Amino acid sequence: MDGPVLSPGEAWADLAMADAAAGGEAWERLLAHARTTDASKPAKKWERTGRDVPAEVGVDAATAAILRWLAQVGRPRTLMLETPHGSDVGAEYDPYNMVALRGLVWLPAFTPESPESVRALGTPAETALRKVPGVGPICSKVANAAVFALSRLGGPAAVGELARLSVKLTYRSTLKAVGAALDTLARRTSV
Repeated sequence: MDGPVLSPGEAWADLAMADAAAGGEAWERLLAHARTTDASKPAKKWERTGRDVPAEVGVDAATAAILRWLAQVGRPRTLMLETPHGSDVGAEYDPYNMVALRGLVWLPAFTPESPESVRALGTPAETALRKVPGVGPICSKVANAAVFALSRLGGPAAVGELARLSVKLTYRSTLKAVGAALDTLARRTSV
């Protein structure tokens, strides 16, 4: 199936698809690349492409757009989903979009740190761990991707955001990832 690259109905996905439609093929490739992984961390080949594809549209423009999209994560759905388990259909991420969202969360990790990128990565780390009755966290994989991206940025603002998340989050596996990232960054700066 050639399209759409994302399912409509989530504010971030709607905005991303509108931007891609206005921007053309390179923007569509950016969204399509975000969907091309099932790994817990980006593979080297995925990362190389993740650096090349944004360059096609301009790294600054791509980064600004991705950060704008990530700021919309967790907003109320624009179209409701029907779920088989009867949970709050407005609270869950679209399963088709979750892989792309994780890929989009990783992409800012390959750019220089900025206060905007750090803030934008903290949002999905928190919203993806909101609990849905009968389901659990919305998507811990997206939260873990945000922790990975913050650890890759590794600057003072990212360390501060990881420290904030270590106090705010309660989901055990993501907290473990936050702790490991903080330990790694502490060792890196003390060398």
